[in-house]
Amino acid sequence: MRQLVLRIATRSRPVLFDTTQTQAIRFLGQTGDSETADRLAGLLRPYRGLAVREAVADSLARLPCLAECIRAVLDYRERMWRGEPSVETLLGGEIPNEIAEQKQELDRKLDRVLLNHRQEMLMALIHTYGLGEMAVAPFALHLTGQLKLTEACGLLRIDERFRPAPDEQTLFPRIAEERIQINATRKELNCETPQDTR
Repeated sequence: MRQLVLRIATRSRPVLFDTTQTQAIRFLGQTGDSETADRLAGLLRPYRGLAVREAVADSLARLPCLAECIRAVLDYRERMWRGEPSVETLLGGEIPNEIAEQKQELDRKLDRVLLNHRQEMLMALIHTYGLGEMAVAPFALHLTGQLKLTEACGLLRIDERFRPAPDEQTLFPRIAEERIQINATRKELNCETPQDTR
């Protein structure tokens, strides 16, 4: 029975107004496990209907969302942050306020899923997005600041490991820009400076 419901919930061809699929997703949110969470998180794609994405977010809030699940949530959040077209934007024209509010609420729900699994999220930000390195993905800095991940402060101490080169702004402008962005995130999080810890 559960396998049948899982097949209905994770069908590959999206149907815009399919209540059967959303009901199956919500049912699995009450009866599933971490493997179910992984499969449901894979449905988080901008081209899927908003009702499906909302059902997934609600279900993930009740399920153990571990490494693969967290990576799928981060991938979706990054796609939307980059402005990948979603079903709502493909319809053309301005998005109605009601739908814009639903999308914001969906983001808040997914952020709560991420915050409830902080350790897995930080590991994904380190291993997938390069948090703690000079070549960190801008999305990782954005999300770290947005979610107020103060536990990432230690990972943002780039100057202690990668000293600025003389005339870095002229010789290595991209590295200099990365350093500015990382330090801006540190400031946003109110991270202690090395002098503060002495």
